[in-house]
Amino acid sequence: MLVKRGTLIDATIIEAQARRPQSEAGARSGTDPDVAWTRKGKKGKKSHFGYKMHIGMDAGSGLVRGVEFTPANVADTEAADALIMGDEEAVYA
Repeated sequence: MLVKRGTLIDATIIEAQARRPQSEAGARSGTDPDVAWTRKGKKGKKSHFGYKMHIGMDAGSGLVRGVEFTPANVADTEAADALIMGDEEAVYA
């Protein structure tokens, strides 16, 4: 099996189990200090308090080649470097 055709990179938001702070502005959770706010949806109107799971998947076979968990406010492009293996022909984000 050849796993070098290309890497697809995507992320999904995972809501935190910790209680949400009253405001988004710099607020941290007392029980889970790594959790963070992000906005997603139409015109960024939906707020989420949690994490992101970034996935790097082989474009040809569908095999997951890498996973990174970050606070929700980390941009997808920041986690991309850890998901690129270097042997791909292309990267699709």
